Amino acid sequence: MTNLDIIINQYRPYFGDIYKNEWGTAYTFEGILVAEDDYYYMLLGLNNNTPQMLSCVCDIEDYGFERVER
Repeated sequence: MTNLDIIINQYRPYFGDIYKNEWGTAYTFEGILVAEDDYYYMLLGLNNNTPQMLSCVCDIEDYGFERVER
């Protein structure tokens, strides 16, 4: 099993969940983005569709995001 498989299996249940950052901005967790240099958690702002790409080197919560609803 590759690192990507492990990350996807760990986070698949949370795809579509709502997360808020430390300033209260809400995002939908869209999934994992595979780029040439890294894997990223892909979040999309609920109010303005602004994307947030967070490296998968640590958990989403380590970036100051909290899962608030399913």
